Amino acid sequence: MTEILVTSSVLIVVIALLRLVLRGKISQRVQYALWLLVAVRLLVPVSFVSSPVSVMNAVEPVTETIQISRTEQQLPIGTGQIQNITGENPPAQTGTVTTPSQPQSGDTAQIQPTEPGVDPGTVLRWVWLAGAVVVGCWFLLSNLVFRRRLVRSARPLAGVDCPLPVYVSAGAPSPCLSGLVRPGIYLTPDCPTEGPGLKHILAHELTHRRQGDQFWALIRCLCLALYWFNPLVWLAAALSRRDCELSCDEGAIKLLGEGERTAYGRTLLSLVTTGSNPTELLRTATTMSSGARGLRERIALIAKKPQRAVGVLAAALVVVAVAVGCTFTGAQTEETPEPSPTGDIQSPSPSPTEPDNSAVLVDDFSYTGIHRDVTYYPDAPADGSEFDESTARTYTIVLAQPVTQGEGGIWCVERWYDDKGERHFVLPDTDLPAEEFYAQCQAQADETGSTGSPWADLDINWVLLNFVTDTFHVSGFSSRGGSDYLADRGGSRETGTRPAASTAIVQALNEILAEDNTVALTLERHSGGETTRKTIMARPEYGITSGWLEWLDWSYVDAPAEEPECDAAIYLSASSEPADAVSQPAIGDDGDYMKFYQGSGLVRWHTGGRDIWYYAQSDGQEYYDTGNTIRNWYDRSEYEAALSFAVTPEMLEEARDKYDIPPVDDDPAHQDFALVAWVWSEQLAENLRNLEPDSQYAVLDAQVYSANLPASGDYYAPDPGVEDSFVFIQELALQVPNLYTAPYQAGSGLWEIEDGPYTGWYGWGLFRGMEKQGDNWVSNGGFTG
Repeated sequence: MTEILVTSSVLIVVIALLRLVLRGKISQRVQYALWLLVAVRLLVPVSFVSSPVSVMNAVEPVTETIQISRTEQQLPIGTGQIQNITGENPPAQTGTVTTPSQPQSGDTAQIQPTEPGVDPGTVLRWVWLAGAVVVGCWFLLSNLVFRRRLVRSARPLAGVDCPLPVYVSAGAPSPCLSGLVRPGIYLTPDCPTEGPGLKHILAHELTHRRQGDQFWALIRCLCLALYWFNPLVWLAAALSRRDCELSCDEGAIKLLGEGERTAYGRTLLSLVTTGSNPTELLRTATTMSSGARGLRERIALIAKKPQRAVGVLAAALVVVAVAVGCTFTGAQTEETPEPSPTGDIQSPSPSPTEPDNSAVLVDDFSYTGIHRDVTYYPDAPADGSEFDESTARTYTIVLAQPVTQGEGGIWCVERWYDDKGERHFVLPDTDLPAEEFYAQCQAQADETGSTGSPWADLDINWVLLNFVTDTFHVSGFSSRGGSDYLADRGGSRETGTRPAASTAIVQALNEILAEDNTVALTLERHSGGETTRKTIMARPEYGITSGWLEWLDWSYVDAPAEEPECDAAIYLSASSEPADAVSQPAIGDDGDYMKFYQGSGLVRWHTGGRDIWYYAQSDGQEYYDTGNTIRNWYDRSEYEAALSFAVTPEMLEEARDKYDIPPVDDDPAHQDFALVAWVWSEQLAENLRNLEPDSQYAVLDAQVYSANLPASGDYYAPDPGVEDSFVFIQELALQVPNLYTAPYQAGSGLWEIEDGPYTGWYGWGLFRGMEKQGDNWVSNGGFTG
């Protein structure tokens, strides 16, 4: 605990000072991203390596690791019998071990009984836990109250072209983005509902969405709950929230264009609420509230575009790299003296072959995989007679499978805890690092069926017998075996380690969603004995993060005899293709992917040529929406792909021979604008007709209703002499399966066509911006005007 407090505090101070020195000299997004290092340091409470530059070298150690050395002589099978330790999920009962009257010889550590007493460490742990529960409940309550206040008075705002639903709510203190799973934008009743002001607000909140700020806020709240007692963590939370808004301002201006900088600043001034409210730090909603100092900083950076130098950024990164080296590494350790057979500590002697076991000397599990806790009663009668377990002293012995998991995997004793909760690592007496030694034992067991070592064996009974008799010098003992469970290296016993299945599936999803990957979504259907697949390269900003899975209860399950029956399944995989590719990624024995089934809580993770099955639950019930959420992402990505195409010169020439569309005016620069508008609209209608029939964006039919350019003198009319961009009025006639659930109601909404060939259809209209890229024309977005 001391190490994480010292290193994280130093890192917070460094980032805060950098923020003060580099204000306005580096990108606000880079400044915001630096706080991610603090979050990682706080939530990954281990040092990856030891180094001479670690700040911990200046801190006197306050804990001591005891390494127990035992004899390598193997006890013969049959010298003792252990009950209720082997098998899966064994029932809890007490077993007695009887061994030869003479203990085995060798270097051992004698364990002396200790009298029970009040342990200050235990008291502090309970105080910390109580504080974490209070802050966690505060966080939960404030978010629930805020969310209820928002939703209770919210009404949808129609006619807004926005990928997220927009509401007006009297419960909103300022415009905000709220909702982790189904986010929405909430406006105050005083907010503009049209024109530039609304455009500025939506650009700001959509930038929050692209940055995933609601999930970063959740991480911030988790850090505050775990480190509630550290004022520097509260300072870091406040500064990171302020940098979040600065980064969002920068991103919104980039999205709107430099010409909107001043107007955006005026909108911000009219909407931001000032004042300090501690509950703001514990909210996942991205409100615009800010203290007076924070508001002055935001306005200053908006009013005058900061001048940034590459040299300043490089220097900042060097300082950050040094800070990471000093705070993410542990102190260099000296050789640990070994206990003698009498219990005295021997003086350390230089050993050039001392194995490096730093990888396994971590809190609170050394190996990722199957573990089993065994309760050992050191004061129990050696003859196996009855005793009162409720008042007896207990030690906890942690056994693990360090290499192969399940049947065929060897067992070892990883560590043990005495009756005061003190931890004692158990390392094999060998010149090899523990992981390498156990790997050799596993290889020998695979080949011969035996390890030939008392430190590890296929029989967990034998490993426990050797450890207890050699370490505690007893001729018989009583113990109670627990059930097998999964844990990860470095997981915490004090704060409650997450189930290994939850950790594994989140890590798997993070591998797919890594920054350098292009995410591919493949829709699989089964019909008439045939399987069809269609792949879409996903748009990350409309996708998911690992936080989407973390709140569910996950467990490992056996592979089903048959895959779940469902209308459609979705493969989520990483592809080396560029984002605009449409080719089929590898899905097979050579490719890693995650498969979700609509209407099922099962998830299949295929990696390294093998399948791992997970099962999602929420509140004890199967969670069916995992596959549905991925399907929504697929539908959104397919719809975005339908809008992302180019009008080529070949398409224009073909249309020129087919249609007689006069130019919009006499300006030679505008010669093809009307033709481009018509061809683009026709292609869009065709793309919408080809969407998956059960997509939320599917239409029964789509045709071009009109594609007109604004009349001369209109605000959006083509500018004289401008030949590489224009705006036209896109109007499609749609037949939709359900008018009330059609997503086309977002934006300008749908209206019923009352005359002409499309009577009874619904019109969908937007202003559509077009720009020329090379020889092709592409859309740069749609808006409601």
